[in-house]
Amino acid sequence: MDSPLPLELQWVFGISSDVRGGVVDLRTGTNKSTIAYAAGHTLVTYNRSQHRQSFLQGHIHRINCLSACPKKKYIVSADCGPDAILIIWNCETEQVHSSIPQKETGGVVAIDFLKKGDGFATLSNTGRNRMQTFCIWNIEATSCKLVASLSAFFTDAQHCLQINKDNQDEFVTNGKATVYFWSLLKEERANNSVSEVLGRQQAMIKTAEMEKSIHELTLSSFLPSIDAAITGMTSGEVIFWQEPRSPFYKERSKPFSPVTDKEECKKEPSARRMYAIKIVRLHHSPITHLSVQDSYLVTGGSDGYIRFYDCRLGLVGWFEELQAGEITSLSFSAMEQETTGVTLLVPPFVVGTKKGHVVLLDAAIFEEPPGSLHHKGESLLDFVPKTIKCVSAHPQLPHFGIINADGLLQVHDYNTRRLCSQREFSKIPAETIAYSPTGLVFACGFFNGFLKIIDANLLQDIENIAISRSGITKLEFASDESLLAVADASFAVSLVSCFVSEGHLEDKWEYVGKFRSHARTIIGLHFTKEDDGNNRLFSVGHDSMIVEYDLIESVKEKRLKLTGTWPLNGMGLPEALHSTTAFEKGEEHLAFGTKNRILGVMVLPLKSNKNVQFMGVVGHAGSIQHMALSHDCKILITVAAEDGIINLWRVSLPLTEKFFEYEPRPFLGHFKGGIGAKSLQLIKEYFFTSQIFSQGESFANERVLDDTVDIDQLHNLLCALGVFPSFHELQEILTEIKETIPMQKSISFNDFLPIFLNHKPTMDLDASTFQHAFSALGADSGSGRLNMDLFLTMLQGEGEKMTRYLAAKSDTDHYNREEKREMEEIVCVPEKEAEEVAEILAKFGLQPSEYKPVVEALRKRPADWLEFMMRFELGLEKPDPTRAVKSAATIAMSYVVGGIFPLTPYMAISHVQQALHEPLQKCPTDCHCGSPCLGCRIWPCTCHSS
Repeated sequence: MDSPLPLELQWVFGISSDVRGGVVDLRTGTNKSTIAYAAGHTLVTYNRSQHRQSFLQGHIHRINCLSACPKKKYIVSADCGPDAILIIWNCETEQVHSSIPQKETGGVVAIDFLKKGDGFATLSNTGRNRMQTFCIWNIEATSCKLVASLSAFFTDAQHCLQINKDNQDEFVTNGKATVYFWSLLKEERANNSVSEVLGRQQAMIKTAEMEKSIHELTLSSFLPSIDAAITGMTSGEVIFWQEPRSPFYKERSKPFSPVTDKEECKKEPSARRMYAIKIVRLHHSPITHLSVQDSYLVTGGSDGYIRFYDCRLGLVGWFEELQAGEITSLSFSAMEQETTGVTLLVPPFVVGTKKGHVVLLDAAIFEEPPGSLHHKGESLLDFVPKTIKCVSAHPQLPHFGIINADGLLQVHDYNTRRLCSQREFSKIPAETIAYSPTGLVFACGFFNGFLKIIDANLLQDIENIAISRSGITKLEFASDESLLAVADASFAVSLVSCFVSEGHLEDKWEYVGKFRSHARTIIGLHFTKEDDGNNRLFSVGHDSMIVEYDLIESVKEKRLKLTGTWPLNGMGLPEALHSTTAFEKGEEHLAFGTKNRILGVMVLPLKSNKNVQFMGVVGHAGSIQHMALSHDCKILITVAAEDGIINLWRVSLPLTEKFFEYEPRPFLGHFKGGIGAKSLQLIKEYFFTSQIFSQGESFANERVLDDTVDIDQLHNLLCALGVFPSFHELQEILTEIKETIPMQKSISFNDFLPIFLNHKPTMDLDASTFQHAFSALGADSGSGRLNMDLFLTMLQGEGEKMTRYLAAKSDTDHYNREEKREMEEIVCVPEKEAEEVAEILAKFGLQPSEYKPVVEALRKRPADWLEFMMRFELGLEKPDPTRAVKSAATIAMSYVVGGIFPLTPYMAISHVQQALHEPLQKCPTDCHCGSPCLGCRIWPCTCHSS
């Protein structure tokens, strides 16, 4: 029997309520209880009758679009981002039918199924150069086939897609300012075969007066039974589109958007052109839903109203008493519709709202009298608020509490998966909560610095204490519940004493004192208990300080006192572990959540820095903000930071060997100050910045990061990290890379890190080191600028001297580089450069009336303007272009003249051996100098000359 997974998802609270179409009705004639909805990166199917969830997992990013075929056999989900994927799920087996990677397009933003249910259309995310791809797919037995696709440039990114239910070869998309109509056309090829291609045509507007009434566009839809379409706007109105039979519109109309896409002029298959005929108001708030069901146009608004219109936009029915918030999803089931005694001939349907409500409705509710409770529909899921600030698990019962930023406190049962109770603190933003060790009370901290002690069963106030003027961020009870520690946003710790007798709360909660013990955010409070029964309190902050407090003296003197402070010795805090919780029932494990969506369990204690045993899963679509562990250590509760999705995980410990992921970290010990997490993070940031830099400075293109850096960028990357290799050293590094990873033009981070460690200086180079060096070279103490002429002079005369040729070449290169930068500024930011000219002239005592004509004259003469800026702003004179050549020639002649003298014997004497020995003969004995004569046969030595 296989071992259970260490972390297995058991339940999901909440939905991705802001995803358009994020709730889908899967009910059919045989399955009358199932719906599906997006919850972060997980597609959840929920059976209402069995109160059971199933989890369809395959995405690593947040699901941002969802669609089901009319017969509810297939459902398609998609996300956006690196490694984006499009997944087709079989609703009956709840398994993947097929998956299509979307790495090239960056993901999918809209999906819609064909009426037959055997295919669907997708609209991709905005890719490089603002290109989007429209695709038609056909679902086959075991795969998904691409029927046709068209990639096009859009100045206005399209975000909505809908298929014409009366003509499956026609589609409409829209962005915030443009509408396009698409057609699937037959095209005959040269070999007489027929292929299907996509064509598009931008919608046209009739008159300039109508264009003034256009607001931001939201959604588009074809109207049922007639050859027309509409587009909703944030004003609550819709634009009515139609293809006119008269050429009048073609003569006087213009593109709907004032900006025409570049590819519009290219020859490509074209769809029919639609024209704006009129603008009609359907809601008094932004239209957030448009769809077609049988002969009805169904609309939803941000006011929470749902309305049914006929094909001529006549109002037929409405649901305006839901009071559930803005409509974001409306999906009809495949169940049989009621036909007797009802006005609306539609099947039951499900509605999702932006507040997170999921409501079941049917046509019979419309027949109920106004004010009936039935008009609110049937709530399908317990409401879970967004922006959850904190979660806390009950120490004895299967309960956990959450509180959101708006002050809504909820208590849930994780066994029954039901909401137990809730209370709303109106107009008081909340920050944190904590159960007491007995579970009798809640401590709630608020943004205004107030602390509330609340009965955990009745959720009624017991005590209110003003702690601080800044928000409360952390709460921690002592194990005997006699003390409560409070951390606030002013980096201070406060202490509150309390008294519990025989399981009953005495009305005695006393504020002891407060101490600002940290310089940065407090990230942890912890009580421990000594053998003698006394409590000890510690706090940890982002200032890398641990502080202990004298609790006995603090309670006696009614003020918080410190015992001592200890630095963390530069080890750095594990910032990647965004939230952690320890298993306190004898299990040596630590659960952790990271900022990059990973949830894991780690074995404690760590065997070594090089051997960390852990396992991890994709826990949420984004950062894991909070977590809590049940009292029996069997349920782990995690909360996502962005969407507030709450996941319940079953924990099976201890970890078995097959689930371990070994994380070797052999390099971190090289960093000064211990583990060096901050240093490692800095290196990673520079590494990935180099990836962006290597792709050019044009921010119009989408960046593609593949975790490698071009080897050509290696020198710049090393310099940015404080390693300044010479040309010879750089060649050695490149040779080392070629030997370790041959035939590679790029290098990964894991390969780069040991190279950096092997070549980095033993002493860290910081800003003060460079300031001292520049000061020694004579730089200005105020600005830190170093005169170029002085610098070149010192290079030629001090230390390892630079030749005049290299100095001249460096001077020229520096001037050319600054000239190029200055020219770019004149072209890109002429106004700013003109202001700088004015400032320079003002320093000479000129008045605005005097220097303004000069500025305007320079702006008309770019060459003179550039020369002016180079000379008076940067203080650079254009170097002589022949200076480097003259220096090189001078150096060459010096070598020739200097080398002619020792070579003369070899040129004067025919035999090389004789020329070699003769100059080394001793001077004549009458010289008595005893030294080798340097050519006595040619000229006398110094002894003779003297």
